[in-house]
Amino acid sequence: MAYNQAASRCHAVIKKFHAAKEVELIRKITWVVFLNNFVNRKLHCKNRNSVLRTADGTMTSNSTEKAKIFNKFFASVFTTDDDSVPEVSRRADNTTSLSTITFTQLIVGRTLQHFKHSPSTGLDGIPNLLLKNCASSPLEHR
Repeated sequence: MAYNQAASRCHAVIKKFHAAKEVELIRKITWVVFLNNFVNRKLHCKNRNSVLRTADGTMTSNSTEKAKIFNKFFASVFTTDDDSVPEVSRRADNTTSLSTITFTQLIVGRTLQHFKHSPSTGLDGIPNLLLKNCASSPLEHR
């Protein structure tokens, strides 16, 4: 009988020890996940108001000026422009123009439905999520 009580107490102490270790592990994992998420948010910050230093030392947040700064930098690093323009053959006949191409509501709606479900924006600054949600709305050209 004394053995059974001792074994029962031992089993309870072992079970309590394992439960405490599990709680400790969960707390550590939760902290690691929190820290990882925090660091990733800080590293992947998408600040639309970022500024660049111009050649004269002033700061600019103007998109056109920033594009020129990047263009000048990358052009100086990667290429030497020889001012030659390659000959590009026309892919459509001379009678085809943008005004002769028809975009139906169905085509535009289906295209928008295939956008990724993402809040990130394109070059136009409009998020895919907004465009995708608007795809079900009636489209009219005015």
